[in-house]
Amino acid sequence: MADEELSSAQKLAIGANFVLNSPPAQVNVVMEDVRKLVGPSVLTPEKELGLLARVNKEKFAAVKVDGGNSVLITPHGELPAGLYLDPSGPHAIEVDHKALTATKSDTPLTGAQLAAIQGGAAIREAIDREMQSYCQQYVPGSTCTTYGTSGAGIKVVCCLSTRLAELSNYWAGMWISEWTLEVPMGGSMHAHGQGLDSRALFRRRQRAAGRQGRLPERVPGERGSGGRRLRQEGARERVRPHGQA
Repeated sequence: MADEELSSAQKLAIGANFVLNSPPAQVNVVMEDVRKLVGPSVLTPEKELGLLARVNKEKFAAVKVDGGNSVLITPHGELPAGLYLDPSGPHAIEVDHKALTATKSDTPLTGAQLAAIQGGAAIREAIDREMQSYCQQYVPGSTCTTYGTSGAGIKVVCCLSTRLAELSNYWAGMWISEWTLEVPMGGSMHAHGQGLDSRALFRRRQRAAGRQGRLPERVPGERGSGGRRLRQEGARERVRPHGQA
């Protein structure tokens, strides 16, 4: 029983687990190692592309659209047929998950998709302006993508992602934030650091998160004299380097 060889499906599952949990900025390195371990007949180009697409979506990878603005690949922007949403258009984009580039798709958004996006456009644009300014000032080098939809109500999701790596000095770091504005409001953060020097990266991110970013008290199309405010109350958590208890 101990000498029984794993099936191709078992090998692929183990390899996929390594890829999906790759350290920041090292997905391609881990993918190459897995390919050598399980063989190209198990990790086929199609399966490799599927893994890359999943990693990019789960870890909010940033892509440049036609060499211009950067957009995050997230579950909130996922469209049918492997396309993703660029909410600044709004339009669909085709993503090269290996090169981390994108092009505007010839496939138009459906009438229902456009109606949902346009219904939340005013508040989405107001939040996006403030968040882009906040990220430029406090999280330089990051990418921020804001989605807005309407249905039973208006829902705005703001996603932020940044990565810093200096592999020659054995450190890399990743920061992901996701904020949802609806009733009630909530959000989550995820950080992953590797290497002793990574703590400096997260100290800087924590200082930024500790400041408040306030939206205009009144946004276009909103009724009532009070308006609404979106505040980012940064949670100051101690982030330990990878491997340190």
